[in-house]
Amino acid sequence: MFTVYALVDPRNGLVRYIGITDDVYRRFREHIACDGRNRSKDAWIDGLKHAQMMLIMQTLEAVETVEQAREQEKYWVQHYRSIGANLLNHTILPKRTVKTTLQTEMPLFEKIGAAQRRRFEDVGPDGIEPVKEVVLFRHLHGRYWPGLSRDMEDYYEFFYFTRPNKRRDGKKHARHLKCWERRMKWLAELESISQDEHPLVPVTPSGGRDYPDLEEGE
Repeated sequence: MFTVYALVDPRNGLVRYIGITDDVYRRFREHIACDGRNRSKDAWIDGLKHAQMMLIMQTLEAVETVEQAREQEKYWVQHYRSIGANLLNHTILPKRTVKTTLQTEMPLFEKIGAAQRRRFEDVGPDGIEPVKEVVLFRHLHGRYWPGLSRDMEDYYEFFYFTRPNKRRDGKKHARHLKCWERRMKWLAELESISQDEHPLVPVTPSGGRDYPDLEEGE
């Protein structure tokens, strides 16, 4: 017997991961241990630990064979992504891939150094965390995603956590403004799904670099 399951965020009831197992208790312990094979998922669970919130593991269905389990895992991943869930699974491609209008119109992440182009809310090559997840993690916990390079921390801090200023930004102003607006949109979405009994309060980082908010230039 194999179980198809979902990992659910206790703060808002959102499904964040789909998996399969033949032993739900063993697999739950493995997720809690954060084994490093999925950095995005581990960082999310680490955030729950710091918030003293208990990870929820919910059974979706039970099947007889591992082949059936893998097929149903793909089904549930596609189902939740189709309704807007920001899953932390590594990409599982269906047998027939169809590019949707949403995929076509979604803006791409600008190449930085050796990084490859990717969508802002997608997991990047080699499991690189989504831009949106990095920004929300920094907002909620006051620190950056584990393993993020210093150069990338500087990039996010400037473009997503320093208020745009036309005079200071120079040629980077248009790009800076788009990043800032994107960040504000994501924070608004986060607040809209939070429950009244579990308000999401950002943490002010200590010992960080000084990036004061700046007023908009003329």
